[in-house]
Amino acid sequence: MHLFRLLGAALFLAAPIFPAAAQTCPPLYAKDFDRDGIVVTNGTYREVGGLAVLPSGKIILTVTESAVKEGNPDQHAAIYQSTDGGDTWSYVRDIDPPSMVESSWWMPSYDPAADRLWFIGMFNKNNVREIPYNDRDATSKKVVAIGWPRLQYSDDEGQTLNVLPPGYANYQPTAADNRNPFGGLHKLAWFPPGTTRVRNGWLYAPYAKRGKVLWGKTWDDSEAFILKFPLNATDALGKIEFLPGGNYGMTALNQLPDGSNAPGGDSNEEPAFDFFDDGRIYGVFRNDSGYLGEFRISADEQTVTTGWAQREDGATGRPVPHPRATPWVKNTGNGKWLLGVHNNTSGDLGKGRNTYWIYTGEESQTVPGKIIWNKGPRAIVAQMNIERRMQGPAPIEVGDDYLFVMNDKHPDHDDDVRVFKFPKDDILCD
Repeated sequence: MHLFRLLGAALFLAAPIFPAAAQTCPPLYAKDFDRDGIVVTNGTYREVGGLAVLPSGKIILTVTESAVKEGNPDQHAAIYQSTDGGDTWSYVRDIDPPSMVESSWWMPSYDPAADRLWFIGMFNKNNVREIPYNDRDATSKKVVAIGWPRLQYSDDEGQTLNVLPPGYANYQPTAADNRNPFGGLHKLAWFPPGTTRVRNGWLYAPYAKRGKVLWGKTWDDSEAFILKFPLNATDALGKIEFLPGGNYGMTALNQLPDGSNAPGGDSNEEPAFDFFDDGRIYGVFRNDSGYLGEFRISADEQTVTTGWAQREDGATGRPVPHPRATPWVKNTGNGKWLLGVHNNTSGDLGKGRNTYWIYTGEESQTVPGKIIWNKGPRAIVAQMNIERRMQGPAPIEVGDDYLFVMNDKHPDHDDDVRVFKFPKDDILCD
């Protein structure tokens, strides 16, 4: 029996999973994470970074790993590859060796103009081992979200790597950096697992900065950004830019579309984005309100507007539920966009990452640059243990399929990184 049929009323749904009965789309049955996924790697700690497809057809995948636990000093990223469309995978190499300090959240990007494969990630260059709390005399041992952006590149499909000098980007602090317990001396930030983009000679990457570290609310003060590097500059790490520019990142509004208050803290994290064909940017980010924030950036990158991702057009359109981490968006062409989120009814936000849902949407007729997610949600991957967590970046196109890569996170067993394929026509049918 398909797992989809077993989920039943146990899962939270604000809309039917199947497309409207009047349409002719085939049923999209959710795949079982354990039974149906192609294993890439597994181990004590595994977390997917991102994906890139090279002109040869080779697929490159980055995974942050540890043989001990998340946040251990051996935490590093590894490169995996597939040469047969994602059916089998092999280890290529580590990006930074496990013998160094934490090197995390690496994502690949292919630059066709230079025929070069780039990798961007975080590097705990000062080997910070404890993070003080802002509101009490104590420290946190979880140092996974600390470090400086770091770039490496490869001209042989990831077999060898070159570190872009001087090895890391020590950018000018903004308000979020200055609020952190180090006063901006050390950067508390991370690249959320997701998708980078290369456009007009620039590498664009999602970036989240932490501010205050509060007791019991470690992730409750943050701002979302897009980080930019000029790839044609030898001193690219010294020419880093942020969107939005200025002193502050993107944050959620205080009111939902219907005018009611947006509950939750000041968490504005894990942005994901894609480009319109004309250069405008649409993106989403998570926060603690239980709904999905959105941002829209003009083609000249001078205007940044934030709001709430909505399921209907207009001021009272329902917001998209999303209580936890790593959403993604993808421009699929022909005016259609894809959105991926994961949630359930669990009251613990840390456990709210199962099941995985997709929406399809189109640009609003009334608000330029806003995507209305009017088709969905539809379940694509689930686990029978509802407290097991899943996450992953936007899918890539492989022939007639969309290829999704996800990892689970569970304290009682090793993490798995698994691949799932769906026909593109089934995913986009609405």
